[in-house]
Amino acid sequence: MTSDCVGLISMPATWAIEIDPPGTAAAALTELLPGSFGVGTLALTADAPMSVGTSFTAGAGGTVPSAANVVLTFAPSIGGRPDLTYEAPPKIGSSTSLTTGSLTVPSATMGRPATLQLIPLSPADQQIPPTSFAATIASTLAEMLPASYPSISGSVVAALAGTPPIFIARAFQSGTQVSNAPATGADGTFQLLLSPSAAAGSVIVELTPQNQGGSDPWYTSSAVQPGINSLNQIVLPAYSQPNAFTLTVEGSDDPASIVSGALVRAQATLASSAAGATDYSRAGTTGADGTVTLSLLPGTATTARDYALTVIPPAGSLYATRCIPVVGVTVGGTTTAPVSLLTVELDRRPVLTGTVTNAAGAPVGSVAITATAGPGATSGCANTNTQAVSSSTHANEDGTFQLPLDPGTYQLDYDPPAGSSAPRLTESEMITISAGEGQISHPVNLPAAGVVQGTVSAPDGSPLSSATIRIFEVRCTSQAGDCSGSTRTAPWLRAQTATDATGTFRAVVPIPGAAN
Repeated sequence: MTSDCVGLISMPATWAIEIDPPGTAAAALTELLPGSFGVGTLALTADAPMSVGTSFTAGAGGTVPSAANVVLTFAPSIGGRPDLTYEAPPKIGSSTSLTTGSLTVPSATMGRPATLQLIPLSPADQQIPPTSFAATIASTLAEMLPASYPSISGSVVAALAGTPPIFIARAFQSGTQVSNAPATGADGTFQLLLSPSAAAGSVIVELTPQNQGGSDPWYTSSAVQPGINSLNQIVLPAYSQPNAFTLTVEGSDDPASIVSGALVRAQATLASSAAGATDYSRAGTTGADGTVTLSLLPGTATTARDYALTVIPPAGSLYATRCIPVVGVTVGGTTTAPVSLLTVELDRRPVLTGTVTNAAGAPVGSVAITATAGPGATSGCANTNTQAVSSSTHANEDGTFQLPLDPGTYQLDYDPPAGSSAPRLTESEMITISAGEGQISHPVNLPAAGVVQGTVSAPDGSPLSSATIRIFEVRCTSQAGDCSGSTRTAPWLRAQTATDATGTFRAVVPIPGAAN
């Protein structure tokens, strides 16, 4: 693999292996838990795939969607990894029964608890909400849909006399849609049917314009308890037709340094009360000339309409995200002749710099360096929760690198190129980048390396070629309860490689105790 001598090591007791076969192989995703594969050269066998058929029957007097996606989700065996999700292709059913395409899952998952979801497709999603079932993975899963669903009804009226615009109504719980998606009627009324599992908690109702490119705002309610079964009448505020305005984005250090590819988002709250808020938002991306045109609802000649403006340059840009809490928009421009609204100047991003070296201190070139924004990490924008932008780069041949980053907190990963004698590294401590910093020195010393090797066989005993092998160091414990759910502690990816034509793989890994 390399001119350097890297010795063989045995897999540590806390490490796990994931085998991800190519789509054409008669094998399934396989998780091998810590301590399950012996020592020395490894002889691994992938799980066999197994089909799970699903069918749904309507309750008495009820119906099933004419077409729907079926999603099966369950916790992985390797603690801290994301949940595994499998989806079946939809098939058309009758009004009372629906049989979907088969889900192909690893045979080792049979008997495990899972969540089965039936997600109606358009236009059936207008009448029937998504439904979830607690299931135990088996070759056949048969479920009965409710005969009726909890509901929330409401109506929308225009501020002035006239027909209100048509909206699409949806209800969300913890960010997940839990209702059907009906259009409001000619009189503005709507009824939402909720998944039974959502009835125990509160939901947020959103009304989005059916004509996404039109002039209408959207409405977001405060938390609603389904048991109330109705919303207060939603009265839209008065608003005029939008006009076209242009914005220019450039660097604050040099007006000639235009910023292309930046996402510009403007949002105004038209009305707000304890029941909910009506908002208007438009977004666009700056072109090669650094400008973007947005259709905005203006104020009047004497009273501006206030927008919150967010400008997010692309990852790798030298310039930082900026948020402007208040930008006043008065009358001006037309739908066809935009006028200039303002020029936004961006400060430079702090730049992380350093040199990547191996355990002996020699530079390692072409290392892929990825900075992933941590959970809840914001960009430092005042008065907003704008997410910091994750970014990546490659070290030069001499190991040096420069990585511009928004202010925020980041996880740093270093992935040497194929054939390198240096191992992969995930830094155990997240790094915090503060606004106003210039260059931040961050030298990187990759740990001492060893090699793990082995062979992978398909379920029939033949060599499994072109399979991706991922080696993880598990960090969660069942006692701490951090191996699943929103508080899970992710394992460190210690190596990723692939099997050759004979099913053989070799992976350079950090010697246990030398990393982090």
